[in-house]
Amino acid sequence: MLSKRILDLFKTFPSLVFLLLVLAVFTLPVISEAQTTNFPNGVTNVTRIDLFGNLPQPDRTITVDFFDDFLHPSTGDYINMRAWTGIVTPTAALSLGALEIEADQTENDFEQWRSISTIMLETGKKAWFACRLKSSIVTQADLYAGLSSNVASASTFENSTDGVWFRVDDGDANVDLVVSSGGTATTTTAVGTVTADTYSEFGFYYDGVDKIKIYLDGVLVGSSVTTNLPSVALNVGFSVYNGAATSPDAGPMLDIDYVYAVKER
Repeated sequence: MLSKRILDLFKTFPSLVFLLLVLAVFTLPVISEAQTTNFPNGVTNVTRIDLFGNLPQPDRTITVDFFDDFLHPSTGDYINMRAWTGIVTPTAALSLGALEIEADQTENDFEQWRSISTIMLETGKKAWFACRLKSSIVTQADLYAGLSSNVASASTFENSTDGVWFRVDDGDANVDLVVSSGGTATTTTAVGTVTADTYSEFGFYYDGVDKIKIYLDGVLVGSSVTTNLPSVALNVGFSVYNGAATSPDAGPMLDIDYVYAVKER
């Protein structure tokens, strides 16, 4: 029945049907490819009557955010918590910048950096964190990345009383998430693994209510309760801890490609 109707249409409007067939043939290769959706007049995330209603880009004032791609690093943005100096080197494989910090070859030595800027996690306000990094050594090192407070120069992330941070313990390659308030912590263990000298993205999303979703390389791998959600200002930080004595200048080296922390205002 359908084929008869098409045939009748072709007999009645031969030129129109031919034109439609030609258009289909020439446009099919174009529409089959992934296309960019373009909005030349802009896109916004507020109402038309808002102050920024006619701004042709999203209103950035609705969130508080911290982002660093380490392309133009400034020592004024971070505090080096140890005597060694973190160095910034180009990441050849990505043609991007990276903050590179290295622990001494001595067992239990560590290198630690934290941001000057702070961010707070609050009930009722969503928050996100992402950090892409790699370590030259995994199973003989402790790795930390995330948000924490009052990290003293003589202690590691693990001694912080408040924060939400990722860790990889000396002795394994498992990724854990620690949520701590006032020294009482909830730890979600072994949500994934990392490989030495291979970049991984660690991320979490706080829904503003009662759950922190955990992501590894963009994939949801677990979640944590918010029983011990910290309520104080937190710094962005990174740390690498040497788990075994090594030859001179061969301690674990941590490369941080980027870090992003954002929350609703």
